[in-house]
Parts: sequence; structure tokens; C-alpha cells
Amino acid sequence: RLDPFRLLRFISEERINRIFLPFVALQQLAESAGNHNSFPECLQEVMTAGEQLKITPQLVNLFSTIPGCKLFNQYGPTEAHVVTQLVLEGNAAEWPALPGIGKPITGARIFIVNDGGELLPDGETGELLISGICLADGYLNQPALTSVKFKNWHHPQSGETRVYYSGDLARYLPDGNIEFLGRRDDQLKIRGHRVELGEIEVILNNCSGVEQAVVIAREDKSGQKRLLAYLKFSDQRANIRDIQLAVESKLPQYMWKD
Repeated sequence: RLDPFRLLRFISEERINRIFLPFVALQQLAESAGNHNSFPECLQEVMTAGEQLKITPQLVNLFSTIPGCKLFNQYGPTEAHVVTQLVLEGNAAEWPALPGIGKPITGARIFIVNDGGELLPDGETGELLISGICLADGYLNQPALTSVKFKNWHHPQSGETRVYYSGDLARYLPDGNIEFLGRRDDQLKIRGHRVELGEIEVILNNCSGVEQAVVIAREDKSGQKRLLAYLKFSDQRANIRDIQLAVESKLPQYMWKD
């Protein structure tokens, strides 16, 4: 984490072919690889989990320069460990900017339900429930919390099944993959519209001269939420007006207009 270039050299020297890194560390590794033109060709598989994966220009460069290297985006809370996986391979330039979390792995089942606990059809957003042998027994010495998060839930076809209420929002896509949409208890809405901060960060990260972007929401004096972007520039040639125009052309008006 403190010296990504040293990690790159270690991977190459030891001929490591599989690594597991959270997104932030993976992004730092990709930046270092590009800055030093050092790409460990021995790498075959990269696993990431724990944070929303964003396909940045640096990641595209890393995986485009290492032929055949696959990126595995995994999802799973502590209460169940990894329960879904998406495999990204082929042309990295064609990967989605905000990849989904894939399909349930063996031994896990994922259900998307509404506030009433009813199973939702594909395409509709709801809370993600987890079932299967992967589930923990509960929280140590916390029976009240265990009873809230781990419950018996009635499936329309298979009947009673023990599930974990993740508190995460998601939806099934037509191809059977799952799209992660953030935390249920931390939904961000601007002018009544749900906003995905990662989507904005991806657009900013793709602007010329921007090395890294972070977007947050803050309330103004009137109580209205506004979006703020913090940018780290890679050089002095970055043009703020060009960045503003890029945002305005690619995002709905409610995300950027005062």
C-alpha cells in the first residue's frame, strides 16, 4: 500500500500470477505500472472486493498491456464472505465503467426483495438477501442484532429459507448478473433523483489531465444537497472549463446544474 512500485517489482521477481487487492490499492498499482512502464506479464488473475470497482483509464492501460490477465470483481459481506463474482476479460477498453457484481457462486443464493419482503422481478431495485451454506450463525453475544439481520424468509417456490438482510441495494439484469446500487440506509438523492457518485467519478477520471477524482455530497445552508468534486491533476494542462463541459454533456442536468 505504501510502495506500489515495490509491489510491482515483487510480483515480477517472484513470478506471481494471482493477486487480491481492494480497488484503491489496485488503482495505485495501475498508476505505478503506468508511471514506471512496468507491467508484470506473469499476472494471470486479479481479484478485487470490498469497494465499488471503477474501470479507470489506468486500469484499462494495465489490463490492456498484460494480455490474458483477467479481473474478478467479487462481492460479499463479512456475514457471508464472497457470494457473487463477475469475470472481466478480453478488451479492457470495452469493460463497463462501473461493473456489476456478477452471479452467485456455488453454495450461495441471492434474492432481491422490496420493503415488504416480496421477491422482485429482474430489473427492479430492492434489498439484496443472501442464503446458503456461506451464512454465519450470527453475531457473537449479540442476539438482538442477529435476530434483525438473520431471518427465515419465505420464498414463493421453495418455502422457508434462512437469509441475511445485507442492507445493500441491487437488481438482477436480464443476463443474470447483479448490479450493485449502494447501501439501502445511505441513498443519495439530488432534487428527488437517485445519484451514483461512482458514475460521476468515472467521467471525471476520464477527463484529460485528471489523475484522480473524488465526489461527495454536502448540504448547503438551506438543507439542499449539493455535489462537490475534488480533483488531483496529473499535469498543469488540465482545463477546468473542458472538464465542466464533459460533465454537462454526459450527465443529466439535475446532477450538475445549480
